[in-house]
This record gives sequence, structure tokens and C-alpha cells, in this order.
Amino acid sequence: MTRNLDQSLGYPEDLPADARDLWPDLARWPTPEDVVCFMRNTRKTPHRRLAVLNGLRSWAEIDIAPVWAWASAIVTISIAGLGVAVTTSVWWVQILSLVVTVVAALVLLTVTMSLSTTADRRRRSAHLWLRAFESGL
Repeated sequence: MTRNLDQSLGYPEDLPADARDLWPDLARWPTPEDVVCFMRNTRKTPHRRLAVLNGLRSWAEIDIAPVWAWASAIVTISIAGLGVAVTTSVWWVQILSLVVTVVAALVLLTVTMSLSTTADRRRRSAHLWLRAFESGL
């Protein structure tokens, strides 16, 4: 399965500013030259090396809290929409409520899937780069 690889995965928000130039391009696979260059550029600045490795470690971990938050929003909207449809006796309000509920749930589902696939791609890429850098140490 392929995904849109044009989207930049960026870097962690809390990555120190002086280590951002060392952050790898997660959109591609690491090469031996990348590892050698990283080791050479961080030989005299171990704090920058540690910052990049810690950033990769944090991104390599699975974080499903945002996915659960979006899933709970889908359930909440669905329950609210069904509640309006059940409690009202006007037929067009019931239909409108169900249509709005289904559309909102589909939009939230699309956003959830997009976030989930981006997070998974980021996690896998960070794991590959982390292993490459650690093997070079």
C-alpha cells in the first residue's frame, strides 16, 4: 500500500533549535552516507546528537491518544444526532438530524484516518532512522 509521500513529517516541536539542522528527512530511507555524516557532524556536539536521537525515540513510540479523541468525537456526535432524531416528532427535523449526523461522522472519520496514517508513517520512519543512527554508534 502506498501513501502520499509529498507531505513533510517535520520535526518534534520541542527539538532544540540548534539540533534542527541535523534532523533527518523522514520522507526517505536512511543511507550509510547519512549515518556517517550525522556521526561526523555531532562528534563534537553530543548534546545535539542526543537531542536528535531523543526526538526520534519519542516519535518511534506509538501514540494513539489523538485517535481515541477523534473516535470519541464521532461517537458523541452520533449519539447526539440520534438523540435529536428520537426526541423530536417533526419528520423533517428527524431526517435533517440524521443527515447532519452521518455527514459529520464521515468528516470526522476521514480526519481520524488521515491523522492515523500520518502518525503511523511518522512512527515507522522515525524508527528506521533511529535504528540506522544507533547502528552507526
